[in-house]
Order: sequence, then C-alpha cells, then structure tokens
Amino acid sequence: MKSHFKKRLTALGLALCLSLTCTGCRAFAAPAYDPTQAFSDIGKHWSRPAIRFCLENGYMAGVGDGVFDPDGTVTRAQVVQVLYTMAGSPSVAGMDCPFVDISRHWARRAIFWAYNNGIVSGIGANFFSPNAAVIREQLALMLQSYRAYSMGEPAEAGGDYLSRFTDRQLVSSWAADAVNWAVQAGLMNGTKPDVLSPKGTCTRAQLAQVVKSYFQPQQPPVLTDPPSQGEEGGGSFVPNPDQRNSPLVSYVRMSPNHSGQRMHAIDTISIHCMAEDWTVEQCGESFADPKRQASSNYGIGSDGRIALYVDEGNRSWCTSSAENDNRAVTIEVANIGFAPDWPVSNQAYSALIDLVTDICWRNGIKRLLWQGDKELIGQVDQQNMTVHRWFSSKSCPGNYLYNRHWDIAGQVNQRLAALEAAAALDRLTKLPQTARMQPQPMPQLRLRSERRGI
Repeated sequence: MKSHFKKRLTALGLALCLSLTCTGCRAFAAPAYDPTQAFSDIGKHWSRPAIRFCLENGYMAGVGDGVFDPDGTVTRAQVVQVLYTMAGSPSVAGMDCPFVDISRHWARRAIFWAYNNGIVSGIGANFFSPNAAVIREQLALMLQSYRAYSMGEPAEAGGDYLSRFTDRQLVSSWAADAVNWAVQAGLMNGTKPDVLSPKGTCTRAQLAQVVKSYFQPQQPPVLTDPPSQGEEGGGSFVPNPDQRNSPLVSYVRMSPNHSGQRMHAIDTISIHCMAEDWTVEQCGESFADPKRQASSNYGIGSDGRIALYVDEGNRSWCTSSAENDNRAVTIEVANIGFAPDWPVSNQAYSALIDLVTDICWRNGIKRLLWQGDKELIGQVDQQNMTVHRWFSSKSCPGNYLYNRHWDIAGQVNQRLAALEAAAALDRLTKLPQTARMQPQPMPQLRLRSERRGI
C-alpha cells in the first residue's frame, strides 16, 4: 500500500514538474521579431499588419533614417520596384527600353524588367517619369499586368464591380477593365463606400495593404445595382475632358474661373508661384471659388504631384494679361520658402520639367526659348516663355524660378530633341525595306533642272 502510494506521489510530482517546466518555457520564450519596430513612424498605424507582411517578405523597405513614411505618396518607380521584388528580381541582361529619364535612377533595373514584360509603358514614347505620383487607376493596371505576367494568362473580372461607385465615369477607358478587376480581387476599395477616386494618389501604407491583399485575397465584393440616373458623385473630381490635357495629371479639379475656349493657339509657357506651400488639393480649392477670380491650367505640389484646373483648350485667369493667357499654358508651382526667392522643392522642379516637356511636345512647340526680355513678349520665334511680373506689379514666379528659366528651357529642349530623334527613327523603321534603301532626291538639284527645262 505504502509502496503504491509512493509511486503515485512520485508520478504526480514528476507530472507537476513537467507542467511547470513547459509553462515556464512558454512564459519566457522570445517573442517573434516584428520588423515594424525598427521604424519610428509606424507605431499603431492602421496599416501596421500589412507593412509587417511586406517587410518580412522583403517586398518593401524603409526610406532611410529609421523612417517608413507610411503616409508618403507612392511614385511610379516605387510601385515597379515592389512588383520587381515580388517577381524575385529576375535578371534584366540583354533588355533595353526607350525611356530617356531613367539612366541613373535607382529603380532602373526594375523599370527595364517591367517594360520588357508588358507590365508598364511610358508617359508618351520616351519618358517613364519615375518620380511622378502613381494614381489609383494606374496602379490597378500595373497590378493586372503583373498578375497576367505571373500567372501566364489574362486577369479578368467576372462582372461589373464598378456599378456601386457614383464616380465610376471618372475611370479612364484604358483602365476600366483593370480597375474593375482590382475591385473584384479586393485590391482596391473606395475612398468612401460609394466613391472610388480613380484619379487619386496612393500612399505607401495603402500600397503595403494592396500587396498583402494580393497574396492573401479576401472574398470579392457583392455586386450591386448601379445608382439611379442623375445621382451626383465624385465630389469635385471630373475626368480630363480629352487628350489635350497632360497624362501626367494625378488630380483634377476644374475651376469655374476661365474665359472658355482660347482665342489663340498655344505657343507660350508661363510658370507661376503659388506663394504658399499648398497641396494640389488646396490650390484647387482656392481656384474653385468664383470670388477668387484666378486660376491656372495646371498646378504642381511640393510632393511633385500635378493637377489640372483649367482645360488646356481654355484661357485661364493667371498672368493679368488676356493676350498672354490666350496663348500660354499657365502653371502654378508650390513654394517651400518665402519672398523674394519663393524656392520650390526638388520634386516640384522635376515635375515641372516633365510637365513643360509634355506640353511642348503635344502642342508642337519645337524649342523652349528664353532671353529674359520683356520687350520680346509675343515674339515666340525669339522667346516663348513669359512671367507674371512682366504684366503686373508682382514678384511672381519668384527669383528662384525666374533665375532658372534658362535651365528649364535647356532641360526641356534636350528632352524634346531626344523625343524628335526617337520619332524620326520610329518613322524610318516603319518604311518598307526597299524604300529605306533607295536614295532620296535632292530638292535643290531638281529645282535647278526645272529651271533649265530638263
């Protein structure tokens, strides 16, 4: 009896010891490492689980100095780099692409890969604009193209998932299928229950959530009937009226402050300063006020985002000169400093070069000319850049931009020359082989022969 009791007591003690030991192991085990703790600006951010997922899998990284910048605006290059990393960073040996603005860019390899695999195209034929903000419909198209690349088959939606959004008409025709697919796949939700904001930008936190949702898909949304006829939506966002306007635009808010259709062809560029560090939304809000009696065709924020306020085909109210505003595309640029210099950020300046190049190319302005001479206003064969200070007692565009008009013209002209050379080569390669090999007649000699009666 005693022996049996001792055995049971010993077994009970051993079990208790094992239990305490295991409990202790669980209590003192090292917790799993959370890479978000390395960043000072994540904390309890709503996107922390998604950011952690991206960090753990190497799809995203910080921007330096212990900062992730979850609320920072995502650029085209950043999206392409994430997709390239998701694909396993494959070799780009032997690949080439036509973009003249990525030769030294940190995402150059990713852009080469994305272009050659049909995941991205350029802004026009020869520019990628890597530092331009990506808008939501562009992101949807990149994701759809990546899905088709990775799966080897098209990615298509099984219904109309845009019908519940009151601003669905703002989706560009080239992006409609991609946005519809992205909504079905749970990669894109509305900024409000019934507002999609396809022309809005994307933050790094939102991109992290998209990546996480791509690998961990949710149930598709329930299809609903479209809103009734006449229902308003989209707030102050409206689609670009036509292709007259720049494809670099990522925010649109049309101002009522304009004179309607221009009375002169576009042949001049007028760069202005906001005299504020406004976002493109804040500038748009100002120009939306009829009492303000002011507007511009475009605006550029300090983050490099570009906005459309007045259709290029219409005359804005910007330079205190009806004659100038009828022939000039006007651009307001946000400022990060004060008078008299009114400096601008590097992102805004880079976006300005992109935008002016695009405006010149689409409107047939072969070269941008600047001599800083007020007496040459209107003589566009000698000078086709004007400034507000020439028409009113203002310091606009500030000394910073005014003194850089030479540089702006120089950089734009280099790009225009590259675009023209590429266009000429493209025209040549489209000629039949026999036509390319045949010598072309010299007009001067032919004219002389005609004079001789031959």
